[in-house]
Amino acid sequence: MTPEDVKSLPDIELDADDQADRMSAAPQARFASQPAGSGARIAATGGRQGRPVMGPPAHLESRHPLTPLIEKVASAPAGALVVRALGELAAASDNAADDRPFAVAVSALSPKHYLGQTALLLACIWGRWDRSVCLIDLASGKRSIEGAVSSTALTLDDACAKAIDEGRVDGVSTLHPRFPNVGVIRTGQSDPLGLVSSRKFSPLIDALTQTFERIVICAPSLDSNFPFLSLSKSTDRLVLSLVKGKSRGAPLREICEQAMVQGLRPIEAVWYD
Repeated sequence: MTPEDVKSLPDIELDADDQADRMSAAPQARFASQPAGSGARIAATGGRQGRPVMGPPAHLESRHPLTPLIEKVASAPAGALVVRALGELAAASDNAADDRPFAVAVSALSPKHYLGQTALLLACIWGRWDRSVCLIDLASGKRSIEGAVSSTALTLDDACAKAIDEGRVDGVSTLHPRFPNVGVIRTGQSDPLGLVSSRKFSPLIDALTQTFERIVICAPSLDSNFPFLSLSKSTDRLVLSLVKGKSRGAPLREICEQAMVQGLRPIEAVWYD
């Protein structure tokens, strides 16, 4: 997605209505693709060292709207909307990667714009396809992964320490019994901004790609002033979760222009109608 792609978007104010009760049903989604081909970090990734050694399951909040979505994705038929909603993006990313591991970072203008749902669906769809996946929460908010996952065996600090000391990260909590190949790392008491700004985060992603095929990072929303573009240094694709009629054009144009000035690859957009 380039600045030209969002020039026609109106400056619509963010909707103040609580949409948490709608998050368990996947709306129709489509995505704006970036050019095919693997990124520099993909090309630099060496051979994987076998399947990850998983830790104990994460503790999920049963009353959080994202939790039943996991079961829904696990049991849905292949043609179901909940699977197809993000399946196109997942498949396009697979094709561009040429069987190499890669990392994707997901954000949104607001946590209400299906931020957690987009990251979770990507992770679970790849899990359905027998990919080994690690979902990383970067304090994405109570509406998002941070609120749905209350505890994991490893916090972000733990995982970064393992990556630096051991060169790989074992013991990542499984997200759900239906997805034994999908792990999750919760931020915990870690400072995500400090870690991303330090030299610890890129080694973590590199270490995870030694055993996991797909890394999905659920970043804080843009309205929290989190520097989303900084994740381009440690990931291969940046994805924004947008809602038609609610995601404002001005901040989208701004971040796309910043990406272009910095020489980054185009940002991909998942649009919810």
